[in-house]
Amino acid sequence: MNQFFTSAIAEKMAALQTKDYQYEEAKKATREGFDKVMRAVPDIKPVEYDKL
Repeated sequence: MNQFFTSAIAEKMAALQTKDYQYEEAKKATREGFDKVMRAVPDIKPVEYDKL
């Protein structure tokens, strides 16, 4: 039982740290940077199995 709680707490801490990291990285983002990356994406139709 103790191992279960320890594992659950560790998983929650990792999730919170990931969330904090993503938030900090997002604050550094700019519209210009986003547009630059999006211009590099080819304008092609998705393969059949990847369509929504």
